[in-house]
Amino acid sequence: MARMRFGVLACFVVAATVAPAAAAGASTTLRAAGSLGIVSRDTSHITIKWTDRSSGETGYAVERAQGAGTFAQLSPLTTKNIERFADNGLIAGTAYKYRVRAFHDRSNGTRDWGPYSSTLSTSTTGTAPDTTPPPVPTGLSVTAASCTQLNIGWAASSATDLHAYNLYRGGVLLKQVLAPGTATTDAGLRASTTYSYALSAVDNAGNESAKSSAVSMTTSVCPDATPPSTPAGLAAVAASCSQINLTWAASTDTGGSNLKGYNVYRGGVLWKFVGVTSTTDPAVAASTAFSYAVSAVDNANNESARSATATATTPACPDTTAPSVPANLAASASSCSQVNLSWAASTDTRA
Repeated sequence: MARMRFGVLACFVVAATVAPAAAAGASTTLRAAGSLGIVSRDTSHITIKWTDRSSGETGYAVERAQGAGTFAQLSPLTTKNIERFADNGLIAGTAYKYRVRAFHDRSNGTRDWGPYSSTLSTSTTGTAPDTTPPPVPTGLSVTAASCTQLNIGWAASSATDLHAYNLYRGGVLLKQVLAPGTATTDAGLRASTTYSYALSAVDNAGNESAKSSAVSMTTSVCPDATPPSTPAGLAAVAASCSQINLTWAASTDTGGSNLKGYNVYRGGVLWKFVGVTSTTDPAVAASTAFSYAVSAVDNANNESARSATATATTPACPDTTAPSVPANLAASASSCSQVNLSWAASTDTRA
């Protein structure tokens, strides 16, 4: 009777009722397979063989256990008289156990099972892959270096095959720091903002540890180095022959220290500081042109550029001052019918 000697299966678990190892029918006898052994093996496959001692069987089922695990049935070989099986896609350097048994499928849809063969213990060649992650990093610390940067450090891992550390910010991977480094920085942050960090270790096989406990830190307030906006809309109006009124639009400050006030310049020279958007120049000369400019100042003493210059000319003041009183008035009779008068000229001090 010709026999087929080879079969290849994928993993598939089947549950069935086991029948006694006796004749399953008039021409069927299910016996334990004999001489279970190895044909070949390498880093990812094992081929086993056995002696077919049954008759009338439908096929054989192969069961496999990895290491100390339990047996799981692979998909049945539904070819009569098969005596070989190739198991592929295995893990290098790993122990496996095999056993086989014959089965017979009845016409009513039930399946009879023969007894198990002896158990074959073997392993793939090569070295088993590293699946053990390194220990969780310890000693994570975060310090504020500036208003936009935090410094992060941690204790060195005890793992002998350490590749790197994964740094997470807010639960999202921020960067990877290659071993043996145990410190890094996080720059470009927002001022006065809290950030949370956690750390994991990664070995050369790519195994990643659990994350460390999270550590949080808040960036400091940045010093205000941004000047306020330049004042706009400066207007100078002569209110009288001796006073000029100044007004302008308010500036804004985005640097964080807030607006303090305004420097007022007259003729290019700092004249005074005011905290509002208007002022007066109350003691100027009449009929004279005066020019002004304004800059804004914040509480960090940052000063904006000066505004455009505004000029106003005072009018002449009205003359309300009397001339000097005439002096040296003299009267003399020049005849019986005439008196002559004379006096010193007066002066007038206003044009």
